Amino acid sequence: MFWKKKNQPNQQISPKELKKLIKEKKKKGMLDKLVMKAIIGGAIGSVIGLSMAPKTGKETREYLIEKGGVAKTKGIKIFERIKNFFKKG
Repeated sequence: MFWKKKNQPNQQISPKELKKLIKEKKKKGMLDKLVMKAIIGGAIGSVIGLSMAPKTGKETREYLIEKGGVAKTKGIKIFERIKNFFKKG
């Protein structure tokens, strides 16, 4: 079965091209799910950590600001590695 390309109504996509497009969409969907799970996991961990913190509010805020910068940097690096992995396919 052949499918028509979006912007070119007279051209058709071969089954091989169609499989490739489906595979690319699945990879993108996997990456989206992974990122969402990481965000949700981080939020849950933050709430649990804050609720069990033995430090005062000011000390905790200072600690979170410091560690938040480190976590952001690490998160960006991890995201870039995952993105590059999926691009290489």
